[in-house]
Amino acid sequence: MINNVLDYFYKDFLPTNPYLIGGIVIMIIGGLLLFGAIINHRWIKDGGHKRGIASFVHAVFGEMGTRILTGIIGSVFILVGLFLIIESFSAK
Repeated sequence: MINNVLDYFYKDFLPTNPYLIGGIVIMIIGGLLLFGAIINHRWIKDGGHKRGIASFVHAVFGEMGTRILTGIIGSVFILVGLFLIIESFSAK
C-alpha cells in the first residue's frame, strides 16, 4: 500500500508538479522563520555561532533588528512560495 503511494508520488506527481512542491517547501521554511522571529526563538535571539552571517547580522542590527530582518525574510519566502503555488495551478 505505502509503496504504491510513494511510487505514485515520485514517478507521477513530483515530475508533473515541481512548482507546487517547491512552493510548499519554501512556504514552510518561510513560516518557520517568521514564527521564530515572532516568538523570539533561541536560534534567532542568540545570533548563532561566534562566526558567520548570523553573528554578523546580530552584531550589526542587534537583537530587535535581527528579529525584524528574519521576519521580513520569512515573509518574502512565504510570498515566493505562494507565487510558485499559484503559478503551478495557472500553468495547467
